Amino acid sequence: MEKIPGFRTPSIRVRMDNPDHHIWDNNGTWFIHYTLYPSTYTKKRIRRSLRTKDIVCARQRRDRILARYANLIIYNEPKKIAA
Repeated sequence: MEKIPGFRTPSIRVRMDNPDHHIWDNNGTWFIHYTLYPSTYTKKRIRRSLRTKDIVCARQRRDRILARYANLIIYNEPKKIAA
């Protein structure tokens, strides 16, 4: 896992029912946005260009960026807790 100086381990959530989660089209160019939490009480929003106009390429670049974080959480529905 890549360490980010000054940041505790980030947690990224990905919605499988939304293939464009974390990306948006800004006048034809795709951007990514996600949040890092340097401490319990602070956060840092990251927004940057993926430098592409192609949605498939944008998704691949987003996936590579988010894959750098070890705590990738994929969810479709709430976790069920056994009784």
